[in-house]
Amino acid sequence: GADEAEGEGEGAATATAASKPTLVVPTSAAAEEEKRGLLRRLFGGTLTTEIAPKDEELKPSVRHEDFLVLSLQVKGKASVQASLAAIVEGEMLEGDNAYFSEEAGCKVDAQKRTFVGMLPQTLVLALKRFEFDYDTMQKVKVNDLCEFPMKLNMAPYTRQASAEHGDSQEMPADGSSDYALCGVVLHSGTADSGHYSSLVKVADDPERGAQWYEFNDTVVTPFTEDDIPQEAFGGHPDDPNAFARSRNAYILFYERLPPSSSAPSPSASSSQGIARPTSLSALAADSLIMQSVRSTNRHHWHVQAVFSPEYADFAWALTSNFAASPQLWARQAANQKQLLEIVGQMKELQVSHLRRDSPTLDKPEQPANWRLPLQVCRFATAFVCTTLARSRERQALPEWCNLLCRLLQHGGLVCRRWFAEVLASHGFLREIFLECPLQDVRAQLLAVASKALRWMYEVEAPALEALRQDAPAGEPRFGQPWAEQPSPPGCPAFGSSSGDGGEGSSTVRVPVLAKVWATLIELLPAALEPEVHPQFLHFLALIQEFVSLGPAAAAWARHSGAVQPLVHFALQELEGRAMLATLERTRKWYEPNWLRAAPAPAEAAEADAASGGEAGGSSSSTSRPLASASSGTGSSTWARPVSKELAMGLVPSSAAEGAVTGALGGAAVGVDSSFERQLYNDSPAGAAAQEPAIDLGPLWGVLAVLLPCGDQAGGDSDTGLAREALLRRLVRLGGATPASCKPAASLLQSMCFGDLSRSQAVVCRICERVEESDGRALRSALRSGTALVALSDGFVRERTVFLLKGVLHVARNNRRYFRTMHLIVHYLVKWCRRRQELAGWLLADGGGSGGNYRWVEAWLKECINNGGDAWAGGSYGTDPGRDARWAWCSEVLPHVRRIVRGEAPAREANALPTDSDADLPGGP
Repeated sequence: GADEAEGEGEGAATATAASKPTLVVPTSAAAEEEKRGLLRRLFGGTLTTEIAPKDEELKPSVRHEDFLVLSLQVKGKASVQASLAAIVEGEMLEGDNAYFSEEAGCKVDAQKRTFVGMLPQTLVLALKRFEFDYDTMQKVKVNDLCEFPMKLNMAPYTRQASAEHGDSQEMPADGSSDYALCGVVLHSGTADSGHYSSLVKVADDPERGAQWYEFNDTVVTPFTEDDIPQEAFGGHPDDPNAFARSRNAYILFYERLPPSSSAPSPSASSSQGIARPTSLSALAADSLIMQSVRSTNRHHWHVQAVFSPEYADFAWALTSNFAASPQLWARQAANQKQLLEIVGQMKELQVSHLRRDSPTLDKPEQPANWRLPLQVCRFATAFVCTTLARSRERQALPEWCNLLCRLLQHGGLVCRRWFAEVLASHGFLREIFLECPLQDVRAQLLAVASKALRWMYEVEAPALEALRQDAPAGEPRFGQPWAEQPSPPGCPAFGSSSGDGGEGSSTVRVPVLAKVWATLIELLPAALEPEVHPQFLHFLALIQEFVSLGPAAAAWARHSGAVQPLVHFALQELEGRAMLATLERTRKWYEPNWLRAAPAPAEAAEADAASGGEAGGSSSSTSRPLASASSGTGSSTWARPVSKELAMGLVPSSAAEGAVTGALGGAAVGVDSSFERQLYNDSPAGAAAQEPAIDLGPLWGVLAVLLPCGDQAGGDSDTGLAREALLRRLVRLGGATPASCKPAASLLQSMCFGDLSRSQAVVCRICERVEESDGRALRSALRSGTALVALSDGFVRERTVFLLKGVLHVARNNRRYFRTMHLIVHYLVKWCRRRQELAGWLLADGGGSGGNYRWVEAWLKECINNGGDAWAGGSYGTDPGRDARWAWCSEVLPHVRRIVRGEAPAREANALPTDSDADLPGGP
């Protein structure tokens, strides 16, 4: 297998405004047919198989077969010519293997031959380097020596080379069957793994002639033709008995040489059975290919420049100098000499220009002062999110994020409001927190976003509370004007009705936090896509950060109708009524990532005028982003509502990256994308445990805040079903990871507080899990039982006794499984230690006799005395040794003995190292 070449930018294809141009071809039926025939005309040839009976009166059987690649045998063949000769070598069909002639009606002796009927313009030869060894039942690579010439004459392998047909003349000496080597694909490694590279002959200099180059991933170096035998023939040319080289030729490309004299007539070519040379210009493909190559090269060098260390140093110097400028402006130097000592001569010139062009930042709310800080914040944000976040050299990312926070803090309300407007765009949040595969990038930008939200909450908390008083329930976009073409965020505090914000005075009335929350909820359908499951932890953490800002934020989140979409998300119900309504709202209010150098409103208007107003005139519900006339600069205009695929992130977010051809994502066929499958990947006994692919802790934390005690998880006719489904999902998934234990326990306690019937339903779900699993899934369910034990309300005794009775009843039927009993006994002791009176309540419920549960004590004794057979069911935990299990049974036996007699255990039994529910809350 070939290894994948790593690009300079990780996690995304676009780094800046410049987009990779695409190869545009006509879409007519004739052009489509021309495209399909291009490969055939360039690489296509014909193999002819002929079976000629010995009886000349019988007609021969001729069969033609088209080919693009000729496969040649390597094993036992010292050269390409020998392999070609083996293809055209004839064989006699005699005896039992005689040929059945339909003309004669019987089997007759015949000669079978295969030869090249028509030669291609470019001959591609694939060497059979990979075989299957039936003795060892393994794939093997054939590294034998196989030489190939720089020039190859194919005349001996054509029909004209056969003298048996009465046409023994040789091929014309005009070179029509001569080929020159122009490319070699090399493979180094084994049949299971390896690396591909290429040798290409390029005629880039008419004076110097053709030059060979080696293409090895992104490295291109000159290559000497004399080294080809050493690098590509395989075997060991110097010593046949030495170990064969693993790097050798795999595919050969030969280009047909032009005739030495004038070209033959079409009739002559047809009679010879050889295709006439077809130039690329005649196929109208040369200009398209060269245009694509030039565009690709421009894009490559642009990316190289953007990701270069020099550009990163320039960006840091520019931004950090500005961050230090306010302190320099505030410093009162005693004289000119002291100022020179502080900042130097060049710095003095910079500060003097800044003093002249921009007033002091002591009052950032003044309209004349916000432009320069805002531009610097925009530059820093764009560099961090579009360049540094995609670079392989991200060591400076924490310092850049700290610098960005300082810029937002000292830049005033305008800068913080602009950054919050960026957070309110669907494209930015989806790209950073759902699509970015780099955990460190998501974590650092989450910290910046959290600080920005807290700063905005200090300003907008009263306005958010006032909006909640005016807005009807379930309307997260209340008060926000809708436009078919969205505008990028500007400076709404100082803009007019036609300012950068594009929303006029209403932008000031509607808090930007309300926009951010609406965008977060509207991205929930996209977060359900299986491709983003490993990344949505930080997206859910951002939602949790919002509801934790303060009472006003939590109240608005609850009032805007976000509970039902969150519940549907937890249940993975993309087709639920609330989730479908959320998706439609996403299509209506979708905003792209404004850091992708989107045009200002005036520029967008000019682009619309230049393109005939296409973007502004579209009102279809399936509108796509339309490329503007200035697409060469990466600009694009948007028309809403957008398509479902674009809202879900299944198509490119920029029209300049290519026309939308359909959904590119979706769950793979046959792949279980459920949360439960990704959380519980139990390994066999003795194998190393794997970390879960996802973490739902932030989701449980958000629901715990939005669902008050006794809430029914919704208010429509499906309330009961949603409540039961959420409880089941919470028991099965809530304690799957150590980080999710505490928020899941808080949510479970909130839903069960003061409700005995719901608590009993949770116990039933726990008992179901005991019957189904004996690994991490069972531990998650038993951690839910720990949350019930810690809950204090009027039903604490009834709830805890019902829990112990139910779990012990199911455990008695599964006592032959050590892994199951190990966990149940462990948590039985834990629960009785948490509630010292629990053992007495259990004894009293059984009529004052502990005989109903003496079987647990007997099971432990049996395991201690007869450990040889008792461990046959496997092991649990990280230590599979028998001695460790025997020691555990001996240690826990005294505690169990006290519990079945109604006495509280003296201390908690030893918990496993991965047990992390010791910090569960004590109840609402």
